[in-house]
Amino acid sequence: MIFIFDNGEVYSNHALYFVDAPEDFGAWFNDVYLPWIDGAVYRPLMIVATAPAVERRERVPYSPRPVDKFDLSIEDDPMKEFSTMSVVDFLAKIIVQERDGKPRPRYTLEIETVSPAEESPDDSRFGEALLLANLKAALPELERLRGDCRARADEDVPYRLLHLSNKVYWAQHHTTEIVTRLRALAPVPGRLDDYIEEIIAAGTGKKWELSHNGDWTLHTRPIVEAYFWARYLLDMAIRFGHEYERPPGLLDYGWAALLTIYRLR
Repeated sequence: MIFIFDNGEVYSNHALYFVDAPEDFGAWFNDVYLPWIDGAVYRPLMIVATAPAVERRERVPYSPRPVDKFDLSIEDDPMKEFSTMSVVDFLAKIIVQERDGKPRPRYTLEIETVSPAEESPDDSRFGEALLLANLKAALPELERLRGDCRARADEDVPYRLLHLSNKVYWAQHHTTEIVTRLRALAPVPGRLDDYIEEIIAAGTGKKWELSHNGDWTLHTRPIVEAYFWARYLLDMAIRFGHEYERPPGLLDYGWAALLTIYRLR
């Protein structure tokens, strides 16, 4: 679910935050966090709306009504684009962290088993907990990506390679979209595992040329390999986002693969 927060500021300081979080986050924010922060800030954050998802749409050209012959196209002074952020990022970066020397109450998706002195994104267990929280918050978007792949690519991509169809190059769109979303879920921003980055780089950013037909698999197998790797990681992200409530002690192979690509293992 997407929670839309208003920071209560005016003019250029005004901001909305689109927070991807489980349904119970609203109750925690209103019943736990707001009473704790009451009186400590002049304009507290408020939930002003919720939505099941946020759909991006291309902006059409637009010019406001001229005022004193001053006509400024919105494309000349572009509006700030919005994007969703995970609930863990929102809690870590936007809301107040302590009051009167005491840390704020913690939401259930935040790590609860690590002492504050140990809480660092560089700590592997803390990193695992952040990763899991990010996966859970992003599940609706991840499910959408998987639905698109099942409908448009999973069966089509291998067929296009075998049929010598240049439509196999379309797989790069899905690969890039998946990997971009997975990168955004990393507990510590940066590159994914070097091997994965190498595979993705080899299978994206390519344009079909007639000469490719003479050495077909040399050019197209990396595209299909990168797509299959992206789909595998997407499936693992969705699976464990649903299955795990906290990082496990005994690793499933798929979870171990996710930890590896996020440099947590």
